[in-house]
Amino acid sequence: MEECEQTFGHTTKCCSSTLAEKTNNWCDQLNVYKPNQQLLLSNFSLQLEPGKAIAFIGPSGLGKSTLLRTLAGIWPYFSGYRKLPQKSILVLPQKAYIPNATMRQCLSYPSPVIDDDNIYIQALQDVGLPHLIEKLDQKTEWSLQLSGGEIQKVALARALVQRPNFLLLDEATSSLDEDAAYSLVRLIKSRLEGCQIVMVTHQRHLLSLFEIKIDLGVVSASHSETGDNKIVQTNKVLA
Repeated sequence: MEECEQTFGHTTKCCSSTLAEKTNNWCDQLNVYKPNQQLLLSNFSLQLEPGKAIAFIGPSGLGKSTLLRTLAGIWPYFSGYRKLPQKSILVLPQKAYIPNATMRQCLSYPSPVIDDDNIYIQALQDVGLPHLIEKLDQKTEWSLQLSGGEIQKVALARALVQRPNFLLLDEATSSLDEDAAYSLVRLIKSRLEGCQIVMVTHQRHLLSLFEIKIDLGVVSASHSETGDNKIVQTNKVLA
C-alpha cells in the first residue's frame, strides 16, 4: 500500500519507506490534526513491538483516539510518516458497530463467516456470553438487545474469532467492571500471541497488562514547554 504524507489541500508521496524498513517505525515525526487544521499531537514516533502490548494514556482531549485512527489508516488529517500495516488489522471502538445480522456474522464482521462453529462457540464462552451460542444463526437488531457491556464483549469475541495481526482498542472495555475488563484484556493477550495490541484506556487497573505505556499528556507538555521536536514517551505507570 502506498505511503503518503497528508497535508491540507494536497497529498504528496512520502519518501520514508527506507526509514521504516531500517527502524521498524509504525510512525515517525507524525503530526495529527483536527479537520479545522488545529494541531492535536506533534512529532510523535512509535516503533512496532509485536507481542508487546502498548497503552496510550492521559487526560481526555489529547487526541489519543484520533492517533489510534491515524495509525489504523482511517484518519486522513496528518503529516509526517505513517506505515500502514500490511497484515490484518482490527479496530474496536468504545461503541462497536454490531450489524443487524446473525450473531455469527456479527462476530465475523467485517470479514466473511468462518466455516467452523467451534471457533464461534469458544469465543463466546471465553468472553462470558455462553447464552448467545444457541443464537449464532439468529438475526436480530443486536444493538437493541444487548447491554453496553455485552456489546463490548461481542466486539472482543470478534478479535478472538478473527485473530488479527494488529488489534487497536479504543476504550473497548469502558462499560465493563474492573475484574471483567482485566480478565478479558489478559485473555486477549494470551490468545493472540504475537499480535500487536494498542489500547487507549482510562482504566488504570489495566495498565499492569501492558509492557509499554505512553502518556500523551507528558508528550504534549514536553512539546509546549520546550518548543523543540523531541518526543517523550514514558514506559512507567504514573502513581
